[in-house]
Amino acid sequence: MVIERIEGDIVLIELDNGDYIEVSKNNFPENIKEGDCVLKSSDGYVIDVEKTSELREGIIELQNSLWN
Repeated sequence: MVIERIEGDIVLIELDNGDYIEVSKNNFPENIKEGDCVLKSSDGYVIDVEKTSELREGIIELQNSLWN
């Protein structure tokens, strides 16, 4: 699941199947950003740091391949 965007107190999440859900921002840590991968936990959502890093590295590699 990836945070698509944050609109005020609502977080729009893209699910793995391509669907979207809206979740209250109160269910996330304060440091969330658009593009973060998240996991559902018993307390709400947590950032999947490893997957977020992999996703960002993949995007950088794709951008570099387009410019080289």
